[in-house]
Amino acid sequence: MLMNEHGSRHEHTAQRQDGSGSAPEQADNPARAAAQRYLRRGWLPIPVPFRQKRPVLKGWQALRLAEATLERYFRVSEMNIGVLLGEPSGNLADVDLDCEAARRLAGRFLPPTGAVFGRPGNPSSHRLYRLVRPARTAKFEDTGGAMLVELRFTGAQTVFPPSTHESGEAIRWVRDGDPAECDPDDLMACLARLAAASSLARRWPQGSRQEAVLALTGGLLRAGWEMARLKDFLKAVTWAAGDEESAKRLAAVEDTAARLKGDDRVTGWPRLAALIGEKEVTKLLGWLGVAARERLAPADAPLLDATDATDATFPTPIEAPPPPDRLPLARKLLDLTGAAFLFHTPEGQAFAALPVESRREVWPLRGREFRHWLQRAFYQQEGKPAGAQAFQEALEVLEARARYDGPEEPVSIRVGWREDALYLDLADDSWQAVEVTACGWRVVADPPIRFRRTAAMRPLPAPAPGGSLAELRDMINAPEEDAWRLIAAWLVGALHPTGPYPLLIVQGEQGSAKSTAARLLRQVIDPSGVPLRAAPHEERDLVIGASHCWVLAYDNLSGLAPWLSDALCRLSTGGGFATRELYSDDGEVVFQARRAVLLNGIEDLATRSDLADRALSVVLPPIPDGNRRTGDEVEALFHRAHPRILGALLDAVSAALRNRPRLRPQNLPRMADFALWVMAAEESLPWKPGGFRAVYDRSRRDALTVSLESDPVAVALQRLLATRGSAYEATATDLLNDLAEHASEPQRKARAWPQSPRALTNRLRRLAPLLRSTGLEPIFERKPAGQRVIRFTRSRESCVGSVGCVESAGAALSPATPPDPERQTLEEVLRVFGGEVVEGD
Repeated sequence: MLMNEHGSRHEHTAQRQDGSGSAPEQADNPARAAAQRYLRRGWLPIPVPFRQKRPVLKGWQALRLAEATLERYFRVSEMNIGVLLGEPSGNLADVDLDCEAARRLAGRFLPPTGAVFGRPGNPSSHRLYRLVRPARTAKFEDTGGAMLVELRFTGAQTVFPPSTHESGEAIRWVRDGDPAECDPDDLMACLARLAAASSLARRWPQGSRQEAVLALTGGLLRAGWEMARLKDFLKAVTWAAGDEESAKRLAAVEDTAARLKGDDRVTGWPRLAALIGEKEVTKLLGWLGVAARERLAPADAPLLDATDATDATFPTPIEAPPPPDRLPLARKLLDLTGAAFLFHTPEGQAFAALPVESRREVWPLRGREFRHWLQRAFYQQEGKPAGAQAFQEALEVLEARARYDGPEEPVSIRVGWREDALYLDLADDSWQAVEVTACGWRVVADPPIRFRRTAAMRPLPAPAPGGSLAELRDMINAPEEDAWRLIAAWLVGALHPTGPYPLLIVQGEQGSAKSTAARLLRQVIDPSGVPLRAAPHEERDLVIGASHCWVLAYDNLSGLAPWLSDALCRLSTGGGFATRELYSDDGEVVFQARRAVLLNGIEDLATRSDLADRALSVVLPPIPDGNRRTGDEVEALFHRAHPRILGALLDAVSAALRNRPRLRPQNLPRMADFALWVMAAEESLPWKPGGFRAVYDRSRRDALTVSLESDPVAVALQRLLATRGSAYEATATDLLNDLAEHASEPQRKARAWPQSPRALTNRLRRLAPLLRSTGLEPIFERKPAGQRVIRFTRSRESCVGSVGCVESAGAALSPATPPDPERQTLEEVLRVFGGEVVEGD
């Protein structure tokens, strides 16, 4: 159970008391420990059987437990904890949201509170409040008897965390803070309005939604509703109903109001009753407090003056007002954000762009930085910090404004792309960025990209002109030309506007400065307080890391688990990751992105063919003892050269932007966008045209060879086919038996060896691209009799990655134009790469 600062305070208090609240006992009996914490918060616990929601103890309503009697009633750890509501627990009220529509709309109609809990199937289904005076339990049901919303008070109890629901789901806190105080009449009005909106959303008619909006608008306008409140109500209903044309519906409100003022006829409650049912509309109007005379008003009745309508029946839209004693603080906090630009991302996360001195900073509303900014502004104005509850109330209002009224804008981290320019966030205190175009680069103070910052990000220096990447080579142990070109290509590729981004795998024995190389390469474009990380334990760790940086660098790996290899492939070429957001209202969070990845280790890491096809692998030689330098010495050299190195890298990116549109290749390798990008940048690296492609092809061939040698099925298959001639055909069962004869006993007993014909078929489908690159073609067929067979044929040796084959494609190129030096360079590139120069670009 996650505890916020309020929950932690209660837990620590419990541990400072006598032995009944000691840490060992809490661990042995969490139910009793939770019951003790609730007692100290002024809430009276009662025992409830495990995975049940009703007490079985007779007279439980009159039970008043004390700490000394907890052990008697909470003897076993597997128990549920109920809490008596109402007057016994200091006027504690529980709002139970029983339907999906009510849970979705709760934040728009109910007062914000610091105490919310639920279970994964019904997140945030319980909201706690402390009423200023007693109230009655109230239930809001639709005409079919389905419970929408319930207010529980004296005489009722609710099962609290950490209990277990009947379904087996854990009941846990979403926010374990203090319940908000509010007036029971205000809360009841909020609940009635929430029930009305929920009922409408559940019964929103298909095919007649525009008519429903017009009828509801006409009826509420005659009842004296103000335009702003009416629009908020309709926005909530259409949003909860999943109405994709919500904006179109709201546009009809102004037209209906204008027609009423012009004494034109409009529809009203009778038409709504025809669409969703008379009983439903009758109950709806009772919840909305519409008087009988307004329900029966003829269709041509004039519009009531808005000044004649009272606000006594209805709360303010979206967010009910906080209690009187906290209202001034919340309003003052909201007033401080008047200059902030509120918006939300396509994923629904709320952000604020804040004016700070001469710059504009972008922070998530739920992030630590925005809280600090608002608290600091309040302290500077009032000379004291804002209370936690008032701060929470203001934050929820701001979040509602950002999500429902603010525009949708993407947010980038470190690298962004807009029109024909790439932007690199320097992450400095001035919030500057580098703008890179085909004409060059420059530092800009107000980039058009909404960049966000994370705690681990560190600033980049302002780039300096006149540098060279060769300065970086002097600090990295990469004496071989092929290894250095792959490293430089990875750096250039990491600044591609959209990817894909190949993985750079740095290998070498102990003492080859692999970690130093990885650290420096990461610092060139994305410095971090944690430059190198250990391997992630699960996909969620990988996703969190990717959402907080542009370059992921993992250090000293001994191998890659299959799930991690697959996840890195998706991260390289683009893919989605879905995971549940812990302790939140969202059932699932989807992360879609591409990232540059850097791995280092002693062993071969890209042993699976799909990862090897996306990787650039370099091997660093051991460093003789006499040639070693200290880490401090290397860091000092890098610190002095970093601005020039970054400037040289941006020169290469600018060249890629300038030359890339002119390339029209006829022969493309895997990761074609990356290869084209680096080829277009060659003039600034500087390399001879076509030099990278040759190195890239050799690297891919070496990687595929490693993958073949690392896969026991591929090795056994090559041995088998060497004895069977040029063609072979068999069922999966026979093939598995034949392969076993050509594999060693350790290979057959390894986890990677397929244990069934189906597993073998799946393995061969994964190996198909790798086998095809060697000239071996696997064909999966179904015979006329229904028998499934796998057939292998040998073609001529594959020319994938072969420079000679690529050159053959250049014979059809248009002749070069000698007077144009730039065209000469491109023609020379394309003679190796294959393609043509397009005039007029």
